[in-house]
Amino acid sequence: MVLKERAVPLKLYGLGALEKRLGIEDENYSYIRRKRLSAQAGVGGEEILDRVFLNNKFNHEYRIIHDLHLSANSNFQIDTVFFTPSYVVVLEMKNFAGRVRFEENPRQMIRTMPNGQQDAYDCPGVQLEKNSMLLKEWLFDRGFDLPIYGAVVFARSSTQFENTPPFKVLFPSELPVYLRKIHNPGRELDSGTFQMLAHELANSHVVFNPFPICKTFRIPESSVMTGVECKHCAKLGMVKLKKGWSCLPCGFVDRNAHQQAIVDWFMLFGGKLTNKECRRFLQIEKAQTATRILESSGLISKGERKGRVYSMDLLEFFNKESFKKRNR
Repeated sequence: MVLKERAVPLKLYGLGALEKRLGIEDENYSYIRRKRLSAQAGVGGEEILDRVFLNNKFNHEYRIIHDLHLSANSNFQIDTVFFTPSYVVVLEMKNFAGRVRFEENPRQMIRTMPNGQQDAYDCPGVQLEKNSMLLKEWLFDRGFDLPIYGAVVFARSSTQFENTPPFKVLFPSELPVYLRKIHNPGRELDSGTFQMLAHELANSHVVFNPFPICKTFRIPESSVMTGVECKHCAKLGMVKLKKGWSCLPCGFVDRNAHQQAIVDWFMLFGGKLTNKECRRFLQIEKAQTATRILESSGLISKGERKGRVYSMDLLEFFNKESFKKRNR
């Protein structure tokens, strides 16, 4: 039984907004693009993991909690928790093509692509150990001491390992057998306590807020291109007309094109949006036009006349958007 489904990480939305507004020649463009592609690959790998649980059932009581953000002595995030009355399994998902090698002192993972390109990453075994330890502390703080097992699941069976990983590594097809072999119940929580603790674990999830994304990744505001994006050709710089927004390169007209640009601004910079800043970012001239746009965008306003500023609760916005998608 799944207690918490997985959501698209908010960081992915923010990185997408930033990437499209950095020029290809910008010194940070390649770095942000790699970050966005890595986050996107992570989502793809996690979807594979989700399908494994969807297609396999286990003949004992268990709960599945995806994408869990908790706080013990520090904040931590676990891709998937497999929770049972007698033990817990922490699963971290990785989606890498090519060959990987694990180094010691310091512990790193080196990925080599078919073209010979090498990239270094934090060792997933360190992440697994840290998350297992912090989850154990979280449980211990509530008076429970359950055995915790863990594994790193590599999404692609084509991934080749140049040396033996110093931690448990699985491919998705191996996961059901691994979980069934672990099940050897000793001292178990009673059903009521188990259900209570599982729900407390899921309900303790704290949504990770990566915004403002420019501050998170130390991108100067001067590097970010302004303008309203055309949904048809993805060009920035749509022109405001009475009937909406017009894209000069492709001729597409969109009445509400400014809405995404405003969300972009809050993802990128956060804080309070003024009329002047709205005009700069949307590339419009008239203050009255900016006022109409801001007043009709469902933002939180504060102040009067020229001193009025606008803010946006991005966590609430994306929560509503997720609800809309689930109920379409």
